[in-house]
Amino acid sequence: MQAVRNGWLRRLAFLLARSGDIWVWTLLSLVAWRRPEARWRTRGRAIGRATLVAALVTLALKGLFRRQRPPGSSNRPYLGPDAHSFPSGHACRAMAVATALSPLVGPVARPLLFFWAILVGLSRVALGVHHLSDAVAGLLVGWGVGRVSRPGLRAPASGEPADVL
Repeated sequence: MQAVRNGWLRRLAFLLARSGDIWVWTLLSLVAWRRPEARWRTRGRAIGRATLVAALVTLALKGLFRRQRPPGSSNRPYLGPDAHSFPSGHACRAMAVATALSPLVGPVARPLLFFWAILVGLSRVALGVHHLSDAVAGLLVGWGVGRVSRPGLRAPASGEPADVL
């Protein structure tokens, strides 16, 4: 698969990729956690756990596999274990957050979260910084990370107000 080089599709891929950045989800976790409503604090904890565990797991796997990034992906200075490609940390983080949040959001938002996570993974391939297998592996690992990052989380019980979105 060849990277998208210019135009609106590249800008869209760039924005999608940035939406999976670790600093975005760390900040959102802290903002949600600081809200007074219990449901937002629960979401903040879920996002924080998923983000942290995804970072640790992907760094460990990148260090283990040490797969080189696709040719021509040196447009950004990758440092340390992040210089490696497999698995995609953005894809892993996006799917981990989507999976961890899925029991805490309404039926409209749930499929949108997973669609967004898949698009984040594909955006990394479109930008030429990952192979397709890196993104797929990141999404699969992220699903597992999201599952183990949400112990004790539950959907609203009957009688509790549920979010539509």
